[in-house]
Amino acid sequence: MTLTEFLTARLNEDEAAARETLTKRPDPVSRAEFLAEHEISDAEVVRRAAARRIAFHDTNTWLVGVSPHRILAEVEAKRQLINRVEQHAEFVDGVRETDSLRHDRVALHLLAPLALPYAGHPDYDEAWRP
Repeated sequence: MTLTEFLTARLNEDEAAARETLTKRPDPVSRAEFLAEHEISDAEVVRRAAARRIAFHDTNTWLVGVSPHRILAEVEAKRQLINRVEQHAEFVDGVRETDSLRHDRVALHLLAPLALPYAGHPDYDEAWRP
């Protein structure tokens, strides 16, 4: 699996989770409302989110301050960045590089930081770590 394939898969998961959250609760609720509704403490939410390493893949979204709308906007922005890197990584100093290895190194250098939030994922390759 390439870094681009890995990022695309994770962004697809993030988008699906955000859209699912929006279907369950289209209107944001306050932190206090969510805590009362689910009868859990703020500390318990933090503990659960930390244990899962992914805080926005369920309705705890509202507790950690990450709106599904923001997740969708971030997914789109990251997809645009990946596309731009893929389109322009073959150019070095304004000259088209025909060496695919050089292209891969440039893409890796520019995109690796986007994979860091997913470092706990089983498909994450430590070779991508910046």
